[in-house]
Amino acid sequence: MPTIRKKMKFSHLSPILLILLVACNGGIKSGNDLSKVELEYIREIGLLTNNEKILRFTSQSVNSTNGGFISDKRLAYYWIDERNETNEINSAIYSEIDTLIFKDLSDAWTYSSFIKVVTQDSLEFKVYVNDDREKANEFFETAMSQWKK
Repeated sequence: MPTIRKKMKFSHLSPILLILLVACNGGIKSGNDLSKVELEYIREIGLLTNNEKILRFTSQSVNSTNGGFISDKRLAYYWIDERNETNEINSAIYSEIDTLIFKDLSDAWTYSSFIKVVTQDSLEFKVYVNDDREKANEFFETAMSQWKK
């Protein structure tokens, strides 16, 4: 029996791949690069006041699922999982922070670098930074300079 070969067309996947690439906003960006909708979402989950400005923002995927940021008033990180209802929403005003620890994992394929935030009342959370070593370091330095003000 002869073998029949078909050419597989992947053209139907192109729009899906494009959407995934656009939707996954990994990496660090300026707060000015966030849309009004994204900023409103961050306000709705209680991490941003009207008179607060995000200086740097980072996300590992879609901004409505997770993100971390440095504002002029706080460090914050959120993970929203509507399927499992396991949400994590953390922030600390700079005057509440006791310690910042940076862990560079930018060379690891499966992990993200992070800043561990420890508050004066011993609350701990991590702000994950999904970018290369230089940009992750700049993110940490920005957090340190805001904290020390």
